[in-house]
Amino acid sequence: MSKVSDDGIGWSRIGLAALVCYAAIAITGWAPLAGLQSVEAFAIATGLLCAAVLALEFRLSAARMEKRPVGPDAIRSHRILGALIPVALLIHAPGIGYGYIPVLVAVLVVVVSLGLAARGARALHRRVRWLYDAWFVTHIAASILLVVLVAYHAVIAIAYE
Repeated sequence: MSKVSDDGIGWSRIGLAALVCYAAIAITGWAPLAGLQSVEAFAIATGLLCAAVLALEFRLSAARMEKRPVGPDAIRSHRILGALIPVALLIHAPGIGYGYIPVLVAVLVVVVSLGLAARGARALHRRVRWLYDAWFVTHIAASILLVVLVAYHAVIAIAYE
């Protein structure tokens, strides 16, 4: 079995590529899925996909809060799903939007970026414990904020459809 830091497919490279693709498409305004994204059923289905990915991400947090042992497979799954969240967002909506949506997207980018920095954070853990703790708390706090913003978005989207 491979180590947690080496999942065999380069989760950090996938996450970085997903972030770069999302940024490039959002900045250029290119909308390869615009036709589909304008269909209400597609928007609902992809919104549910995004929500499901976020819910799966919180399995690791739930296990830690319940003081259940967290094995390497759970951490690997968390990292891979986190790396793929920008892809789910890209399928759901290619642009950054307006109103509170840019804040939601920015928080998502921060969460994913902090997740991608996990390898460096683990190295810090050995040398400068407080810096690792700051990274960890920021990642968790931003993740909680992301869930709140996604829930708010779901309520607004359902209320105004």
